Amino acid sequence: PYSVRSGLRFFEQAHIKDVISFFRVLSNPLDELALGRVFGVQNGLGRKTAQKVIQALRKQKKDGMDVGLLETVIERITGNKSPNDENLKVSGAVGAALVELAESMKIMRHHVAQGGVREAMLWFAEAPYKSYALRSYSNAEDRIEDIRGLAEFAARYDQIEPFLSDLALAAQGVQTADGNPEEDKLVLSTIHQAKGLEWQAVFILCLCDGMFPSAPALRDPEGEEEERRLFHVAVTRAKEYLYLCRPAVSESENDFHKILRPSRFLTELQPNPPYESWEIILEG
Repeated sequence: PYSVRSGLRFFEQAHIKDVISFFRVLSNPLDELALGRVFGVQNGLGRKTAQKVIQALRKQKKDGMDVGLLETVIERITGNKSPNDENLKVSGAVGAALVELAESMKIMRHHVAQGGVREAMLWFAEAPYKSYALRSYSNAEDRIEDIRGLAEFAARYDQIEPFLSDLALAAQGVQTADGNPEEDKLVLSTIHQAKGLEWQAVFILCLCDGMFPSAPALRDPEGEEEERRLFHVAVTRAKEYLYLCRPAVSESENDFHKILRPSRFLTELQPNPPYESWEIILEG
């Protein structure tokens, strides 16, 4: 059993809602709320065009035709073949933007089929979303980094629907219900949401430079100091047992191993660290 004290803050951020909306539309092209958000990200599209596409989607909807329905409708209303209702015809710059959106959807669907949700999300972060983020946000690189982090969470998913289901649970902080007492569960928490709380045992994960402190923080002295304050908050959440955990290497999808540098928050405790060092080797 577990509970998540996470990221309502994380999942409520605009860029996270944006990327999730693209996957929701891939899963269900008639999700009008997600479609509206997708159209807001695509340069050159507005509410009026979104309403036209939604109307065309409703007309084109057939049983068993959800996959690729959005791309089919866009091709129909922007192509030479006129739709049944001429009022739905879209051309010019708006039509070109719709065609670009349809192509992005096809590419994301292809990435999911070939490499899972992670591959599609990494492509999304670098291709269609990066230009939008740079236009819209002063901290665009930090937001792109957040999406890359979400992509690592998505690495276990080969299909979109299970990913969206588990994401909904994570966003709500849902606890598994099997009747165990309140104290007999694992608590997953961000450091921000752990402030003021204590537990008998605390595990702090990913203590490597670029992870904690994060890569964006290392580009800014003030950001690094904020991460150092968070590290202090994290270690003081433990009543009795504190585990400072770091992976020695990272493994990419092509089995390339990269040696990771220990977090400066660990090396600053040298040469006489107030902890016992363990090395755990996982086999198989």
